[in-house]
Amino acid sequence: MPSTSFSDSVDLMGFEGAEKKMEVIFSNLNHGSDNKDGLRSYGLDHWTNVVKTLNGSIIKNDSLEQFDLYLISESSLFVYPDRVIILTCGTTTLLKALPSILESGKKIDMDVCWFQFSRKNFLYPDEQHFPHKSFDQEVKFCSEMFSDGQAHVLGPLNGDHWNVFIADRTGQFEVATISCLRSRPSTFTCTESVKKWLSSS
Repeated sequence: MPSTSFSDSVDLMGFEGAEKKMEVIFSNLNHGSDNKDGLRSYGLDHWTNVVKTLNGSIIKNDSLEQFDLYLISESSLFVYPDRVIILTCGTTTLLKALPSILESGKKIDMDVCWFQFSRKNFLYPDEQHFPHKSFDQEVKFCSEMFSDGQAHVLGPLNGDHWNVFIADRTGQFEVATISCLRSRPSTFTCTESVKKWLSSS
């Protein structure tokens, strides 16, 4: 009988291991409010309802010095005073939690200054649910809330690659991109328009 590798076993199981990650960072912490805990002022019941929107459940939670940790049925949720980070896998509908998170910040007078959604290409894209059926669908969903966002694909489309959507209201992503392109120009293929942008930045 031929041996079966670990990767073959995972494929046979049909579990989607590609991780979805979402990070939302808010500004104006404490501005116009006496709430120094920011997003951490919301308790377990609140985050339980948020996690339900992505088709998950909180198994365990703990409050640490810098953040609150929530162990989700298919990964983790980290809540800081000024940001929320969620990592999930499988067929969870991570982006469906975004409206609730944005509303959570709005209620305590905080504005989004950074949003990022990213994931590796799926092994089983047909098993995903809205709005994760395709990267185009994810971009459209994110763009409804972040019209200033940008979509990027890192890596070959016919191989392993990362899909990324970023809304940067701090300017940090542009600075980091310019620095990366300038430090390793041979690593990237730049169009003429990008070369002009670099020379003028």
